[in-house]
Parts: sequence; C-alpha cells; structure tokens
Amino acid sequence: MKKILTALIVLALASLACSITTGLSANQQALMTLPTASSTASSTALSPTAPAARIVCAEHLNLRAEAGVNAAIVAVLTADTAVTPTGETIERDGSAWAKVTVVGLAGWLNAQYLCQ
Repeated sequence: MKKILTALIVLALASLACSITTGLSANQQALMTLPTASSTASSTALSPTAPAARIVCAEHLNLRAEAGVNAAIVAVLTADTAVTPTGETIERDGSAWAKVTVVGLAGWLNAQYLCQ
C-alpha cells in the first residue's frame, strides 16, 4: 500500500509540473493524474462484498458534490480513471447518478459515463 501511495504522489507531482491545463484548481489537476484501471487492476484486491471498481468512459467527467448538473464540481476526472461506487444511486435531471469514491474523495458522477 505504501508503494502505491508513493507512486500516486510521484505521478501527481510529475503531472502537475508538466501540466498546461488552465482554469482548474490544483486539486482538480492532481485528480486528473489518477492511475487508470489498467495500471491498478493487478495490484488492487477487492473484497467479495466491495462494489466493483468502474472506470470513467468520458474524456472529462465532473465529480460533483451532490447528484445533478447544477451541483458544485469537486474535481474533473479523465478517461480511464478508476472509481469505486458506494452502491448509492439516484435519478435526477433525467439521468442516473452514482455516488463514488476516488483517492479519498466522495462525490457523484453521471452513471452513463461509467464503464466496466
């Protein structure tokens, strides 16, 4: 676990140093460097009762504080970012929303942009 956290920190710092992204907070830029599902699949073991990990299918997807298109944006996730659903879902604004966690943050994503 310590090696994974160290690798995440190194990846986040390297990406921030090279980032040309403007208009995003440092927290949002750091989240855009999260490991992808393919880079973590072999090193992450899930318990039998844990929700299945999902990945972001959209180029950029807003992680929101609440379910809905008008809720505050917590972070912007990029394609192939691995997230863990909490199992909580809600229908709002004509879409299904799923509550997820990603690197210690919790928020809501439009469920149609999550893939297996």
